[in-house]
Amino acid sequence: MALATTAAVAAGTTAAAAYIDAKLHLSKDVRQIWMLKNAERETTKAFKNKRLSCFYFFEEAVRDYPDAEAIWSREGIYTYEETHTKACQYAAYFLELGIRPGELVAFYLQNSPELIFAWFGLWAIGCAPAMLNFNLSGDAMIHCLKVSDAKIVVVDEEQKVRTRIEGDRQTIEKLGMQLIVLSGELKSSIAAKTAQRPDDSYREGLKASFPSALLYTR
Repeated sequence: MALATTAAVAAGTTAAAAYIDAKLHLSKDVRQIWMLKNAERETTKAFKNKRLSCFYFFEEAVRDYPDAEAIWSREGIYTYEETHTKACQYAAYFLELGIRPGELVAFYLQNSPELIFAWFGLWAIGCAPAMLNFNLSGDAMIHCLKVSDAKIVVVDEEQKVRTRIEGDRQTIEKLGMQLIVLSGELKSSIAAKTAQRPDDSYREGLKASFPSALLYTR
């Protein structure tokens, strides 16, 4: 009888705990708290080791899955190793433009592999993209560019996209920003560059408050 009573109490307690958890989502909260704490520990560790940049996480994937598909698109399929090569080529290009660690580069681009290559290329030199919705124009677009404080605006070569931003070229240039169209010719020029991995010194001064990307929508 005592065993039966104990079993009944245990079963009741378990059922009650399950009910409370289902109503209050306690286990979910505990998991989220654990994940946040773990993220804090990893961030602190990365900060001490001067490896806060997301570029290092990408490189871990490159080492683990060099020949695996990283990007699939109508333009082509790229492995992790190929994506890393492209990123390093874009990094070299941005450095040639005078971009330095801690700066943002504005993107007025449609989704494409080149956007990812350029994004990771900025990570490689301790920078990040300020991604504008390519449907923005006029005052809304100018406002976003002002907030980004970017020196360079990389523009998609698609005619409709170019037309939207070209209408405000004079205003943009008065802000001290340079428009660069990512044309087929420029892509080929970047692809011909030596894919030398940027030194860690470009990324070691990165702060936890620096974004991996800024997104501007409408």
